[in-house]
Amino acid sequence: MPASKQRPFLNWLRTSPIIKTLVAVIPMTWHGIVIGFYGESSGFFDANGAFTSKGRTITVAVYAFVALYTLAINVYDRIRIKRESDHAEITKYVLERILFLYEGKLDNQIDTFFSAAQPPIRFSYDVVKRINVVLKELIHCIAFSSEIEAENISVALFYTFNKKKGNWDIIEKNYCDAFDGKIRDAIMHDDSFARFLRDAAGDFYYLNDKHKDGVLHKEKDKIVPIYRINEMDEKAKEETGKYGSIVGWKFTITHRKKRYIEAMLFISTYGSKLDSSITGRYKKTVEHNLRKIILPYFQMNFQAELMHLYREDSLVSK
Repeated sequence: MPASKQRPFLNWLRTSPIIKTLVAVIPMTWHGIVIGFYGESSGFFDANGAFTSKGRTITVAVYAFVALYTLAINVYDRIRIKRESDHAEITKYVLERILFLYEGKLDNQIDTFFSAAQPPIRFSYDVVKRINVVLKELIHCIAFSSEIEAENISVALFYTFNKKKGNWDIIEKNYCDAFDGKIRDAIMHDDSFARFLRDAAGDFYYLNDKHKDGVLHKEKDKIVPIYRINEMDEKAKEETGKYGSIVGWKFTITHRKKRYIEAMLFISTYGSKLDSSITGRYKKTVEHNLRKIILPYFQMNFQAELMHLYREDSLVSK
């Protein structure tokens, strides 16, 4: 039988509640009912109450079936888990090598781009639309890893070029702010998460609960808000009882210690937290998955496209 036909059948045997129930009740049914009530009349016992050859053979067969089924399922599960683990390790290794190649390629591009005067250029594709596509794919990855609906996830990429002297722009998907669309307020206001991330020493911050960890953020036993609730947060709270989570991650493009591009990426969820457990025991896992598995691959795309925007902006500025 082809493997494609075997696997569904084996999976059914392994997971079917009917099969599991039958295997569990067969020993009890055999001993409690068949042997207990019909043992002698069925020829399983002789007149002295001892097993006949027939009774012994069938009883051994019943218990052998249960034991073999249990053993087979355990072995199958071990093989399946090992195979899935091997596939995951191979996938992880391949992605790491691809990331290494992209990092090397990007380093060369940065060196070439900023080492010599590059003429402004208009690319054959819309760079902003390309970044929007990358943001959309990031939403899909977050949705897949967290099981949160994509429509309840927003992403926003804030960026600025050194020649713009602190003026920021934004490219976003499903984004909602609490500052009436004023980018400067979103970056500069005291209770803005973007302001907090921009000034923070670290490059990655994750608030699993926007209200508890952001609005009620404490520093030295004093509440110092680092997040402002927006309209989508309020709507999500009314519908689900939860505000959601937000992640902030910043990176720069530098050359010979000179910073040319600054960027901040925000991932926000509405009505569901990235770690939905009551105790928050998966928070470190969520952070690891974002920092080490998901975001590094998107960073390569963002950096490359922001460099393209930088060159196009030089054309517009002239």
